Amino acid sequence: MILPEWQQLKVGDIVPDGPDFAAYFRVMEVRQNEAIVYHSIRHPYRGQAVDPNDAAAVARREGELIAGGLYLDFTWTFTLRPVGDDATRLFVRARSDLHPRWLVAMETIFGLVDLFPVTTMFRGIKRRSEAGTRPGKVRVRTT
Repeated sequence: MILPEWQQLKVGDIVPDGPDFAAYFRVMEVRQNEAIVYHSIRHPYRGQAVDPNDAAAVARREGELIAGGLYLDFTWTFTLRPVGDDATRLFVRARSDLHPRWLVAMETIFGLVDLFPVTTMFRGIKRRSEAGTRPGKVRVRTT
């Protein structure tokens, strides 16, 4: 479902990635019809709810995580690129930095845990993009 309240993102917005903003993304960049960049600092497996309208609370939570030394710092970039005259390709790039550094060995496991929700997200994007187009106008291909 496309939610109207999330269609006007702007830099600095806090977007939930779980119930009660226990995990969230900060919008770092928005280029209309071209790209969105999200950034998150979070505990690798346990969230804590924050009030997204309280910038001091969000900053305090991120500061606590960094000071505690156990956190995941990552970005997601979603970019749309035209492919010919009748198609668009979605590129997704994720970059992460896990602290403390010895936890880097766990990144593969964390990636596998994310596999199901990310795959579900891509299927939803594909379904909605195909439903909103006329046959022959847009090709959607997942690879």
